[in-house]
Amino acid sequence: MANQEHAEQKKLYGLRFGITKERLQMYIKLRNTAQAQLQLNMLDNLAEESGNPELTEELLYTKTDYFYIFEQKKEGDAAFNKLISQYREKKEYGKIDECYQNLIAIARKANNISLLEQTYEKYMVWTDSVKMLTAEDKLGALQQKYDSSLQTIQEKEDQLSAKQYIIAGLCTLAAILIAALAFLAFLVIRFILLNRKLKKIIQNITEHSEQQTGFIQSISAQMEPTLDEMSKSVAGLQITAPRQAKAIQARIDALKQFGNHIQELSLLKNSLLETYEAQSFNVRSFCEKVMEQVKEDKSIVALCSDSRGSASMTPFFNAYPENSVEIGIAEQNLVSISAGMAKCGKKPFCFSPASFISTRSYEQAKVDVAYSNTNVKLVGISGGISYGELGMSHHSAQDIAAMSAIPNMRVYLPSDRFQTKHLIEALLKDEKPAYIRTGRNPVEDIYSEDNCPFEMDKATVIKEGTDVVLIGCGEMVRPCVEAAEILEKEGISATVLDMYCVKPLDTEAIIKAATNAKAVVTAEEHAPFGGLGSMVAQVVGANCPKKVVNVALPDAPVITGNSKAVFDYYGMNGEGIAAKAKEALA
Repeated sequence: MANQEHAEQKKLYGLRFGITKERLQMYIKLRNTAQAQLQLNMLDNLAEESGNPELTEELLYTKTDYFYIFEQKKEGDAAFNKLISQYREKKEYGKIDECYQNLIAIARKANNISLLEQTYEKYMVWTDSVKMLTAEDKLGALQQKYDSSLQTIQEKEDQLSAKQYIIAGLCTLAAILIAALAFLAFLVIRFILLNRKLKKIIQNITEHSEQQTGFIQSISAQMEPTLDEMSKSVAGLQITAPRQAKAIQARIDALKQFGNHIQELSLLKNSLLETYEAQSFNVRSFCEKVMEQVKEDKSIVALCSDSRGSASMTPFFNAYPENSVEIGIAEQNLVSISAGMAKCGKKPFCFSPASFISTRSYEQAKVDVAYSNTNVKLVGISGGISYGELGMSHHSAQDIAAMSAIPNMRVYLPSDRFQTKHLIEALLKDEKPAYIRTGRNPVEDIYSEDNCPFEMDKATVIKEGTDVVLIGCGEMVRPCVEAAEILEKEGISATVLDMYCVKPLDTEAIIKAATNAKAVVTAEEHAPFGGLGSMVAQVVGANCPKKVVNVALPDAPVITGNSKAVFDYYGMNGEGIAAKAKEALA
């Protein structure tokens, strides 16, 4: 055995167990209790070391035989019961039957009558009880199947209930969708009918206006020959009654002027229904650029005074609600809250109609923003006469002068969407106060995506000339460009400056352009006092005295009409600016 273990390099527990068991049987026959007990202990150790269940089972058989032979009935019963119990727990009844038969065979071989009798007696009892145990197991298996079937039935019922709820929910949803579609169809039909009605109303108004215009023109045409005849008759009275002739002639001239004004007013009313093409909105560029920048800088916030629609900031408010604040119609609070947020490290853009933010919140702009040097950008939307039809209460013809008069407040009027985006980028890089005015109506592009020269606080030279300098800001830059084109056709060379930076004013550019020119013409959507024209006149007068003409709104309530109609009426268009330039050069 030792040679075999040495050859296989492991302990052969089965072989050792068999040899030790033969020694045990030998000492049992010799009735040598001490040596037999010693061999039994060795068997116990070998079975435990090997961990082999077969050796453990054979050990129990051997112990049972040993204890019964030496009349140790209590220990023998314990060993046998342990052997039986391990199979009974596993319900291996065939193994139990086999144990009884093996024990009987051991008793016979050992001629152990006492063990043989006891084993037979227990085997008979077991044979009777195993039938009952088998029946109980079958009953338990049936009960388990029954319970499993009940569980399956319950699961099916639950699934069926869930499906019923889903079907009911789908039916409800279908009913809601049908109702919604019906309501939507009703709204669409109502919209179509109202639209048709509105078109009919507009058509009737247009026809009425045309008839009114024709009637007025007809009256004026009929009055003109009569008034001319009256003027000739008055000329004959100049010698005999000069004072009466002068008075009559003044009344005749007033009637002529009245007729002309009536015709112009009629044409302006017709223009309210006209549309004109343009390419973009300056104010919309604010929303687009701020939305682009806020992706990288979460400190940017937008504040509105119930004006997110007019400011074209609705997409920003929807996309970034955590960066949006709606103050309501409270312009003073709007500016003060913006200043407070700036002190907390935010970068507020404060949107409100220019007519209100430059007047109602003027003190807050002066004290909370400029004097406190807070990083607030005040955006005056719908500036100038953008709210043309709403009248003087909604016009902002004084904001350039008012905001420029505040120390530490910069003033900017971008001329198109591309310049607006460059301006926003520059403003986000500094932490100084600023007022930016944009119009409400669409404006035609002056620059392009690839060609938009921009330097912060420096005027942009759009065109260079030698005869006259045209300086515009905001929406007046486009008419200056058109005026330069008209003048060029007439042989007059014009320089065009885009003075988007009204404050700080680019004095260097003004002096350079005006020095070599014969006259300077400014154009601004503003009152004639304190705006771009006044500032340019101061610079030119102090450095290179030249004639300066200012094209601006009148010092009076502006007529009613859309921007184009108002600009045309006051000569604030390409033709009007060109005419002023020619007058300045005359």
